[in-house]
Amino acid sequence: MKVEDTHVRELVERDIGTPIPDRRWRALREQGYGKLDPDLPGDDAALRDAVRETASAYLTLYGDEPVERGARQAQDRDPEDLDDLVRLRAQVLTLLYAHEAATDPDVIAFRRDVLGDTLLTVNEGQDSVREWIEAIPEGWQWVGALLSIRFPLDERQRDRHRQMPHPLDVLFRITEELAYQYDWRKGEATRWILTGTPPRVSAMRLSARIHYSPTSAARITMVIDPATPPDEVARAYQVMRKKYIYGGTVIRPLAKKALLLAAFSITTSDTEKPTDQVRRWSRLHPQYSYDASDPVQLGNFRRDLKQATERLMHPRLGRQRPPAR
Repeated sequence: MKVEDTHVRELVERDIGTPIPDRRWRALREQGYGKLDPDLPGDDAALRDAVRETASAYLTLYGDEPVERGARQAQDRDPEDLDDLVRLRAQVLTLLYAHEAATDPDVIAFRRDVLGDTLLTVNEGQDSVREWIEAIPEGWQWVGALLSIRFPLDERQRDRHRQMPHPLDVLFRITEELAYQYDWRKGEATRWILTGTPPRVSAMRLSARIHYSPTSAARITMVIDPATPPDEVARAYQVMRKKYIYGGTVIRPLAKKALLLAAFSITTSDTEKPTDQVRRWSRLHPQYSYDASDPVQLGNFRRDLKQATERLMHPRLGRQRPPAR
């Protein structure tokens, strides 16, 4: 039975009780929803699974937004305009955070007592901050810690500054506090304290971690400004997913039957006859039963069992290098 995509969409819209804007439907399709699994029979059960999974995904992504309002926004607002607003917001926050941080008593005291209220000059081709740190006895040992490109962890390194010579110990402590408060890169926070150059605020930070065995352990990490529009988050995720994880490979979510088969595979062994495996499977999952007396269905069961496990554990990944954290 061939099911047209438009029919799947109609069934999903009927299930959630509201029309789906074209832009959101395209986003769902790009993530593999709204399609029947080609490795499973095109029967009514497979269609119901596809509709249920697509409806669930839609409600997870957009369930808290009135669809009518979202549909008008998608038609009336150019996506580039939305991008401009997101960028402008980040630029304004960059300035506001730096302005507020300049009133911090510890920052004021450090700049007064250590820098003499004179910030370091930023010259092209010259790293005045690194030179300032290295000019302090044993300062060269702490350049990496003070100019780290990393963002703060949940636990700040409160005690590390105790190992540093003065005034680097004070600088490191203030850097950690500000980086944690404003979600700044640590090195940019250090440079701001010394030079006044504002650390750049981003609406989103994304990174990818790729494992090659099993490839299903690959992960995308997103740190998101809550004010970022959900559509922008979805689009950024799709780009990361395609570029650094799956490449051009179309990965569709596994249907319930395939997931149950993968779980069932753990319970099988070479000592159990294939026909006994089929009968045991059919008792556990009568809605997905196979006929153990039919050689064709027996072969289908063994094929489906292997494919389900393989597709779940080892989906094909793209080969581009992920961005640095």
